[in-house]
Amino acid sequence: MVLRGVWLLTNILATPPPPPPPNVPALKDRGEDGRILSVRQSMEAHRANPVCASCHLRMDPLGFALENFNGIGQWRTTEGAANTPMIPPGRSRTAPSFRVR
Repeated sequence: MVLRGVWLLTNILATPPPPPPPNVPALKDRGEDGRILSVRQSMEAHRANPVCASCHLRMDPLGFALENFNGIGQWRTTEGAANTPMIPPGRSRTAPSFRVR
């Protein structure tokens, strides 16, 4: 998500984000219960830190918009080595569903 969002901000919108602070913690790949987290879930936890949220509020929506495309533009429904299912378009873990055309 971050790489896609940064790329869009820098190359398309000409508004690159500032560099990350030197002490940014690594994303957690497992939840408190030991289950593997999706990238979206890891990013949501990372954004809970107010210092990180200031930049990620700009980058993440752009990256999430392209989340279902892999590095060469093919559609995907899972991510990572654990093949974690991704949220399908028009769905949310917290909001009601809506129709995507």
